[in-house]
Amino acid sequence: MPRKPYDIAPDYENDRIDVAVKRDKQEEFCRSYREFGWELAESRPDARYGNIVHLVFRRPHALPNKDALQLLQVRLEIVWNKIGGCQAAVRLRSVLSLVFGGVLFAALLAAGILLFVFGGAAWAYAVGGVCCGLGLVCGAGGAVLSRLFYVKDARRYGVIIGQAHRELESLCRKAHALREEDATQPAPSRTDGERAEARALRGEESHA
Repeated sequence: MPRKPYDIAPDYENDRIDVAVKRDKQEEFCRSYREFGWELAESRPDARYGNIVHLVFRRPHALPNKDALQLLQVRLEIVWNKIGGCQAAVRLRSVLSLVFGGVLFAALLAAGILLFVFGGAAWAYAVGGVCCGLGLVCGAGGAVLSRLFYVKDARRYGVIIGQAHRELESLCRKAHALREEDATQPAPSRTDGERAEARALRGEESHA
């Protein structure tokens, strides 16, 4: 039975966010949010959609550089939404052309069969044959166009998605640098450039 909001005890020491993602993106989301100080506290499947999972993240409320991290996180979520929109757009024209071709195929084929069965005249058989032929052409044409649109859009949006993933990696590196900035021992993988970016982000937030 799902828990009601008032069944959850308030936690004044930690911040909490709930995120609904596709199941195949769960690991990638967890890895990204971990760089911003979030730890996965709970994972549960959606009650209606089997490919959706709800993730609950938690991190300390008194987190160093929290404002700067939050600013980066807003940018991170914008990029995630951009990736999701592009992935949906890859299939949009392909699905529409396939559905449109399928509808025309079914309608023309049904009209042709009805003319064959109930026409009772030479012209009805002729028109029925033409309808069936056009239906086959529309069905095949819709399938071909669907494939062409998918290949073209996958190539087009694939470039955008690749750029967005590189931006995600950059934001995660900046968040990692911010979190390590106040550590006693700096992370060995952190470069001078990353430390400079961290200081710049803190300065940007202080002037906002």
